[in-house]
Amino acid sequence: MDESQCVKIFTAVDSCLTFLEKNINKRIYFIVPSSFDPTAVLLICDHENVHHVYSLHGDIASHTNLAEGYANKLTTFDHEDNLIDRLFQDIETYLRQQANECIIQANIYKERAKQVNTGCCG
Repeated sequence: MDESQCVKIFTAVDSCLTFLEKNINKRIYFIVPSSFDPTAVLLICDHENVHHVYSLHGDIASHTNLAEGYANKLTTFDHEDNLIDRLFQDIETYLRQQANECIIQANIYKERAKQVNTGCCG
């Protein structure tokens, strides 16, 4: 498995934050249980390389104030199936965006190769 696509499990907030600091160049998706300290969840959200945090709570209404100010980075779910569905959708969207960027770059180099083959570049 590609190291950039592995799953990490943290039981302590400190080891989680250390991982984030050591992996600043990676896009990270987090799933946090309701047992995680809300302050720790916000610390995770504050990391630039954390793309999204998915929080699982049985009672969403009691945790809505946690997401204030983090609506673009923190989503709370009351059922794990919904959380996993959203996670997979977000990863799919990201991978499609990356693929489109690669296609654009490939087309640029294709055009450059045509120019070289036709003698346009000297």
